[in-house]
Amino acid sequence: MTASTTTEVHAESRHGYGQSPSNGAAGMFADPTVRIGELLHILLRHKSLIAGAAFFVTVCTVLWVSTRQPRYEASAVLLLEKDESTGGVLSEIASLTSDPAAEAEIALIQSRSLAEVTVGPQAPWPADIALFDATAPDFDPVASGDTTSMEGMGLETVVDAHDRRPSDGILRRLRGSRFLDHRLRARLEPLAGKTADESEVRELDVYFVDEATVRIAPHGGYLFAEVPGAQDGEDFVEFDYKPGVDLEVFDLRLRLQASGAFAGQTYCVGLRSTEEAVLHLMKTTRAAEAGRKTNVVKVTVDDSCPYRAAETANALAKNYIRRSVQIGRLKAERTLGFIERQLQGQLVTLQAAERVVADLQSENPETISLPDAAKAVIDRLSALELQRTQLDLARTVLRQALEHLDGGDFEALARLGKETPNLLVLGYIKELATLEAESLRLERTDVLGYKQLLQAEELRLRVAIEESHLTIQAFELALAAIEAGDESAVARLASAQGPGGGSEFESYLISLAELDARLAAARAEMLASNPALIALEGSRQELVAALVEQVAGALAGARVTQRGLEALRADYTASIKTWPITERGTIRESVGTLRERVRASLAAQVRGLSDHIVAVEHTITEHDQRLGRLPQSQLALAQAIRAQETHSEIVAFLLKSEQEAQITAAATSAAAVLIDPAVPPRSRSFPRAAIFLVLGAVLGLFLGCALAFLSHTLRSALHSEAEVEQATGLPVLGSIPDFERGRTRIKGLNRGQRSLPMRDAPGGPQAEAYRSIRASLRQALDGDGALKTLACTSCFQGEGKTVTNADLAIVFAKAGRRVLLVDCDLRKPQLHNIFTTQRAPGFAEILEEGAVWRDCIQDVGEENLSLLPAGQTSTSPGELLASRAALNLVEEMKEAYDLVVFDLPPAVVVADVAGFAANLDALLMVYRSGVVPGRVLTSAVNKLRQADVNLFGVILNAVFVSRASTSYGYGEEY
Repeated sequence: MTASTTTEVHAESRHGYGQSPSNGAAGMFADPTVRIGELLHILLRHKSLIAGAAFFVTVCTVLWVSTRQPRYEASAVLLLEKDESTGGVLSEIASLTSDPAAEAEIALIQSRSLAEVTVGPQAPWPADIALFDATAPDFDPVASGDTTSMEGMGLETVVDAHDRRPSDGILRRLRGSRFLDHRLRARLEPLAGKTADESEVRELDVYFVDEATVRIAPHGGYLFAEVPGAQDGEDFVEFDYKPGVDLEVFDLRLRLQASGAFAGQTYCVGLRSTEEAVLHLMKTTRAAEAGRKTNVVKVTVDDSCPYRAAETANALAKNYIRRSVQIGRLKAERTLGFIERQLQGQLVTLQAAERVVADLQSENPETISLPDAAKAVIDRLSALELQRTQLDLARTVLRQALEHLDGGDFEALARLGKETPNLLVLGYIKELATLEAESLRLERTDVLGYKQLLQAEELRLRVAIEESHLTIQAFELALAAIEAGDESAVARLASAQGPGGGSEFESYLISLAELDARLAAARAEMLASNPALIALEGSRQELVAALVEQVAGALAGARVTQRGLEALRADYTASIKTWPITERGTIRESVGTLRERVRASLAAQVRGLSDHIVAVEHTITEHDQRLGRLPQSQLALAQAIRAQETHSEIVAFLLKSEQEAQITAAATSAAAVLIDPAVPPRSRSFPRAAIFLVLGAVLGLFLGCALAFLSHTLRSALHSEAEVEQATGLPVLGSIPDFERGRTRIKGLNRGQRSLPMRDAPGGPQAEAYRSIRASLRQALDGDGALKTLACTSCFQGEGKTVTNADLAIVFAKAGRRVLLVDCDLRKPQLHNIFTTQRAPGFAEILEEGAVWRDCIQDVGEENLSLLPAGQTSTSPGELLASRAALNLVEEMKEAYDLVVFDLPPAVVVADVAGFAANLDALLMVYRSGVVPGRVLTSAVNKLRQADVNLFGVILNAVFVSRASTSYGYGEEY
């Protein structure tokens, strides 16, 4: 006989018990379904773990929030404006850039050059400076005449107030106190000959003892920083506070300016290099357009001080406005400088020509005037000279334009003045602007319009394919039904009109309906052999055949149409996936081509101007030759008058251009308006304590739930009756609710206190559970072959076997049976403590010393119940249990009592339990819910079965009953 067969035989009780209700089927076909109720019960069993994890994570979150550097965000809003004062038509060449105007200005706001001037030294503070240096809206440096000086913030020195730390804020809330407004401005710099990187001390703690005394010490930390000088032996210095006065301390020069309620406050003053300050400002500055094409830019600065954040945002906005004015004026000043240089040379030449004319007229009075023909030639020559100068100026401007194009600086073309390219170039520029706008739309909106059209068409095709598929199915079903002989299916074809249907198909159905009506009337009046009826039936069959052929054709057409629709939809899907990548590439190629055309056109225009200048110079040469034919006395005067009039025209032209350039420079306006200056934020942007605490608590709950499921998985403990029956193959005789926790806890019972539910709470759920077990064992206790000896054991100590044995003894005694409770756990006896009796003499003395067992019986105060304590042993307890004397003693007790209950040691810990239990009528396993791994219970049961122990069943102990439970059982109800 195999081991498995032996196990099955021993699993069958001598009294018909000991078999699983499902006869092992539960173990073979275990239900793998995880019920929500089971998951909730797992969480409820581990509620202490979950609560502990949530509390731990929440505390860690509080500590983390408390140690974070507070951050405040302040924003200034700029409205960008077009600068119409410069550039003329040439300024449109700036549209060759791929970035829109707002993005170009945003790049300037976030540029390093602007950050450097903003980080720079701060102006001296006035004695009565307020907490916040506010900026008025609509800041206009042109109106105030302050367009050259940039506003520095002195950000190389950083000042942080200690009471703005999140930890201080939490303490203020707990105390119910409010925050006092105060601020310290400071300038910290190394002494002469040192740099910020070389300074040993770069952070100082500044504590205002009162309004007239300040104490300074090296910075001692952020979270646990103490008041300078509070600790014995700490290095600190104390000064009389004087605003704006330099102090030399720890090889540093420090200047302080406090405002508000600064007495009793502590500040951390830090020094950083210019490079660190610039990089930090660039990192904490954000600029973004408020909305597409709104030209409204929001400049946001993140800082540890709300006042400094707002002032820095305003300083950046104002410096940007000043910079835009400076750039605009620089454009005009370049043009003005070029004109002034030309004008100075022309004035000198004009004065020399006027002197020559005056000298000639004084030397030759007879030639004081020239003939009209000579004057006409001179006037023409003057006009040609002026034209040549204008053409040369235009050629110079266009050459500069080509240089900027070759250098890739498309925006800089707007600085070149009001020279107008030819219409071809303007057409190219307009087309480029259109392409760049389209490219921008592709980048920003992913071609909303066209892509939506593609998606809508793809959706329409999908619907058409589904409709075609349904039509094909209807045709196929109808044809199959007709071929199977179900001619009534023809009527269903009316709902299957598809691509192959139509008026002809519909006419077939109408004809068939009329023919069916005639057939019905004929069948009612004629015999089946009537030729007319036979002819009608033949006509119907022919019509049905024709209709079937028509439907088959429609089906073939519908399939072809569906394949076409699917192919078309695949094309649309591919277009949607690749769009707008292909379009962007096409636009980039077109933009590159147009840029080359602009270059070629401008170069051609330069060549054309050069040719025009050559032609003008040739005409000038011809007129010079005509003047050369004058008499010698008139020739010198004509040449002098020609030079005078030519330079006079040029000077007049340059004077006009100079005036225009001066007007342009004077009319230069800012590129933006500060419509909404930044103000100090009332709350910090980071860390948000409430949000982080909620997130921490939620994360803690999730972590606790994960740990609960992990603990449940790793321990592999059993909780429900079904799980225990599946693991052991034994029936669960009853589930004992936990009397130490949950809603079934015995009132007034201290944790760890020994209690017997049948004695201390006879009306409780535990007592009812024991009565239910007694009812389950009633059949085995009555009649022939009734149980006389019974024992409970467990896998390990602490599962409640001793209390279970005692309660079972009490419940059977209350039923009128004479019961003897024997403590056989000689290593760790507990029954004498539970019933408050003497430990000896007892079971050990009877076996070792031959004491009379009846003399060792003790009364426990319960009717029909006696106790035989364990006693004191000097030999191995295992040898006593395995002795022949122990077996003889059991037989004697069976004769004297109706039922003998033995409290045995744990089955896994003590090896001799199986041998002793094999001589008892029944053995019950006590399993504490959720404590012992299921594999250990299975191993213990198999071991006892191999020892020929009559395993009667399992008692599930310490079952946790939640408030949501409707019975004392846990898991599945019985």
